Amino acid sequence: MTKALAAMHGAPSESWTIHQLAEVAGMSRSSFAQRFKDTVGMPPLTYLIDYRLRLAARYLRLQQNSISRISEMVGYASDSTFSQAFKRVYGVSPKAYRQQYRQNNLA
Repeated sequence: MTKALAAMHGAPSESWTIHQLAEVAGMSRSSFAQRFKDTVGMPPLTYLIDYRLRLAARYLRLQQNSISRISEMVGYASDSTFSQAFKRVYGVSPKAYRQQYRQNNLA
């Protein structure tokens, strides 16, 4: 389990599958999925999406990279998919999130 978490954190842009993560953890797919959910509180790919979006939010706050580049860095194939996922979690687009953060820190 720890190895799978380390793999996700080490390469968030990788197109991870449950099967690949189970292999990294040295477990069967079904055992891995169940143990991960029992330990972490959510399924592995849900965790990965959550981690990617938290990482993206951090990058939007702290980096000058374009939103498109941040989208790539956290594993999204298209900017629109990234933007939709980000907005679903944070309630605003990545661009608006970045602007709000900058405005709040200038005040």
